[in-house]
Amino acid sequence: MWADLSSVYIICDDIVIKTVRSKLTTADLQRLRARGTRPGRPRPAQAAFDTSTATHRPRAIEIDRTANRDGIVIVRGHELALGVVTAGSRVTLRIDGELIHATNGTHLIKTLPNPLDLEN
Repeated sequence: MWADLSSVYIICDDIVIKTVRSKLTTADLQRLRARGTRPGRPRPAQAAFDTSTATHRPRAIEIDRTANRDGIVIVRGHELALGVVTAGSRVTLRIDGELIHATNGTHLIKTLPNPLDLEN
């Protein structure tokens, strides 16, 4: 694992498996260092989101859609493939910056990159 104030990377055999937005504060990182963690290598990849616009990005919104028979929902002309297990079911899409989280009730179905223009 590699972490800073903007991103947390899960790494296995020098391959980045997952990147998520960091919720760590400067105090959290100082506590980790005090507990014996060592400074890591350089950042393994780009951040989970563009940190230069972090203070100006819009708030997250949620919309509901029904997946078609192929497990696809359409948002502003963009097809989001959620998988055939969602076919015909109602899903909630949480659009949060550069990520879209698809949920069905309390279960996370999939996290996708956000293809939408953030200004619209």
